[in-house]
Amino acid sequence: MIDSEGYRANVGIVIVNDKQQILLAKRYQQDSWQLPQGGIDRNETELEALFREL
Repeated sequence: MIDSEGYRANVGIVIVNDKQQILLAKRYQQDSWQLPQGGIDRNETELEALFREL
C-alpha cells in the first residue's frame, strides 16, 4: 500500500548463521543480490509479509 507521499510500507530481514554468514537472495532476472525484503500488501501483517518474502 502506497502512502500519500508515494512510499510503500515494507519489511526486510537480516539472517545470520553461527558462522556469521549473511543470507542474500539473487534478484529475479538480474545479476545482483540483496537482503530479503519487500512491500507489505493490503490486509497483510508485517510478519506475514516477511515470511512471504523469504
